[in-house]
Amino acid sequence: MVVDDGLVLAESASILRFLEQKYGNGRLVLVAGTPDRALHDEWLDYVESSLALPAMLTILGGGTGRLPTALASFTAPELTKALSYTAHRVRERHFLMGERLTLADIQMSYMLATLRRSGQLADYAAVLAYLERLEATPGLTKAVEIGGPMTPSVEG
Repeated sequence: MVVDDGLVLAESASILRFLEQKYGNGRLVLVAGTPDRALHDEWLDYVESSLALPAMLTILGGGTGRLPTALASFTAPELTKALSYTAHRVRERHFLMGERLTLADIQMSYMLATLRRSGQLADYAAVLAYLERLEATPGLTKAVEIGGPMTPSVEG
């Protein structure tokens, strides 16, 4: 959640868009009305739509092997499809939209870090390499220094 001048936003994509529009000066988005911007926005929304459901069901269920059969029969192929799609996108790109970090990459970072922590990225070398590139960006490095790791330990 973010509060800015009395405005309260709770959805991460909305927060990212708002902060970029108010403070980012266009650094983290592509030119509006272009095919690349449409693809960027699709990736930004993809994280919490197509990727999040199978990812979070798998993570919260303790892995596909521990989910009820009916649920695993949905989540396993959907998560495979989503991670394969992401791997294909980042295999020959530094970030989702090329060499430039965008809001879509920022949105993707938490979900991928969570999936890595749960062991779900082991078969996706391109996605792991992409996540490592994201984690090496100055902004994410600084955010982790200030706020702590994206995926806190569940032990203890």
